[in-house]
Amino acid sequence: MGLGVAATFCGSTLAGAPLAQLRDVLDLPRAALSTNPAVHVRAVVTCVDKSYKMVFVQDATAGIFLFEHAPRLELSPGDELEIRGVAARGLFSPILNSAQITPVGKTNIPAARRATIAGIISGSLVGERVEVEGIVQRVRKLGDHVFLSLVAGENRCSISIPVPETGGVLNLLDARVRVRGVAAADFDRQQQLTGFQVMLNGPGDLEVISHPPVDAFQSPLRPIGELSRYAGRRSGEHRVRVRGVVTLHWPGRATIVQDATGGVLIEKGVSGNPKTGDEAEVAGFAAPSTAGHRLHNAEARLLGTASEPAAIPVTLAEAGARDNMLVRIKGRVVEWQPPRDGEVIAILSSSNELLAAVLPESGAQGVRQTYPPGCVISAVGVMKTLGAETRSAPRVALWLRGPSDVRLLQPPAASPWKWVTILGAVAAFLALAGAALYAVLTIRHHRVVARMSVQQNNSEQRFAEMERQLRRSHHDRERIAQELHDNIIQSIYSVGLGIDEAIRLAQKSPERVGERLNVAVQSLNALIRDVRSFLVGLEPKGLKGHELKAALKSVLLTSGEDQQARFSIEIDANAARDLNSIQATEVFSIAKEAMSNSMRHAHAPLTKVSLVPYGRGVRLEVADDGDGFDPTQANGDSLGLRNLRNRARNIGAHLEIVSAPGEGTRIVVDIPLSPHDDR
Repeated sequence: MGLGVAATFCGSTLAGAPLAQLRDVLDLPRAALSTNPAVHVRAVVTCVDKSYKMVFVQDATAGIFLFEHAPRLELSPGDELEIRGVAARGLFSPILNSAQITPVGKTNIPAARRATIAGIISGSLVGERVEVEGIVQRVRKLGDHVFLSLVAGENRCSISIPVPETGGVLNLLDARVRVRGVAAADFDRQQQLTGFQVMLNGPGDLEVISHPPVDAFQSPLRPIGELSRYAGRRSGEHRVRVRGVVTLHWPGRATIVQDATGGVLIEKGVSGNPKTGDEAEVAGFAAPSTAGHRLHNAEARLLGTASEPAAIPVTLAEAGARDNMLVRIKGRVVEWQPPRDGEVIAILSSSNELLAAVLPESGAQGVRQTYPPGCVISAVGVMKTLGAETRSAPRVALWLRGPSDVRLLQPPAASPWKWVTILGAVAAFLALAGAALYAVLTIRHHRVVARMSVQQNNSEQRFAEMERQLRRSHHDRERIAQELHDNIIQSIYSVGLGIDEAIRLAQKSPERVGERLNVAVQSLNALIRDVRSFLVGLEPKGLKGHELKAALKSVLLTSGEDQQARFSIEIDANAARDLNSIQATEVFSIAKEAMSNSMRHAHAPLTKVSLVPYGRGVRLEVADDGDGFDPTQANGDSLGLRNLRNRARNIGAHLEIVSAPGEGTRIVVDIPLSPHDDR
């Protein structure tokens, strides 16, 4: 766990009085933060974590992270402080970079704001003191901290508690608790956002509401096929108990248990070294239904041996209905992939679709030679849906226990080497004869060809030079049109929205007009710099993947609060990190164009922008619930649509526009990732 916040103190560069409220700091646009405006506030310490050198403070308007280069005071919750410093950029939201801290006295910690886990993981409450409830589904001790995984419905977040002596905190599994602490962003060692958490000052900030009514192994048995009824629901937040026969066990990775209704994956396996055919009773937390039947943080008891379920003969068309179940399938070996991560994988073809047969590398020696490409086999294993959507990648996998689960049905077709040798000799003779004839003709016509070649080369060089000039002119025209439309025109439109909002505020909140006009002026200055850079031929600066969310938020900041309220931006940190600089820049431009279209044309109450992992790549989706339109009637040659397609084509992505009148609009971009991308 790490919050990895850093800023450089360089003093205030803005004229005028220092900011006196923390809400004013949090509302500053990114461009204004780069100037490190002065701050002079009075606030109360709400959270101190000495191990991670974390301090949060809060006044009547908001809460914020307080960064000190070299801590000079021993602070504790309830300390009232007078802080003189500057506002600075944080990795997720603005921070307060202190220059001088003066203790004023002690006071009560501000009351915690009631919140939901969904609100915590949205990132909108970072810095605030909150109160949240949920079921503890995981407890782990790391150093002098205990971390809880708190779940409510399908949402979960981490709870961080400094506890040198664990006491009873480790006995909270499956209990409903209420915690009070400060919402914070969570970063890894590479300063990449990994999620959101609530930081407590100690065990005293945790209250146990209730424990499960009975021990998990005393609760009613649930049919495995009905686990989706409990996952993500209030009744399914506690552990459920199932009983079945072990059909597969990969130590430390996964165990599959199956009963008469279906199969379930036990994440990270179970202890006790179960074997195929053992009867087991498992108690664990049901995963959301979209992830298939899975139990995590599970405990198991082995009850003895039982009859292994009969393998069900299936085709790939039936794979989805047999997930986690023992099946038998027939296919032709296409290729064997190199061993990786302790696995040996064979790609099979069945019914014109691909299937990945996965074996543990240990004990699979010689399997490649026994079943070479081209042979037809029958394999018994556990079916797993992968979710791939193209025929070029397998959409299902078959987990095998070992080579004994494979049976040869048909060897590869015999290779016609005899005829290949004969045809090769004939081809060699004809090649020699042709070479001799060619040599005679070449000598005879050498002088004529040489003269014609000189003339032709001169003509081709002149034509090639003209063609290069024409292509450069066409490319420059396309680039100028695209940059003007995607960046400069869209930026001007966003500034116009901000000025419109200032006009409206003149009647409702005159005191805020100056603030909004100041943002518009700063945005226009940035736009002027962009235009100047463009006119002198400078290339636009590349964008890093982890900067995507901040860049998109900056687009909304220049558009006014009315527009900001209509947008929801959800960027998965891992998906953003996987994008290289070129991909991140094009994804930002596509999202910016789609957001601008939603502002201008859709009249949508809500537009959602998301970037998530998808298959072997990532997916960008911009969806609104506005007016919609008929894509078949849209002008396909319009500059906006053409730019969207060109940018998607530049990074090898697939772009799809889904819309209908009155049904909103979805713009979906699937970006493939390469393991050799230069990050």
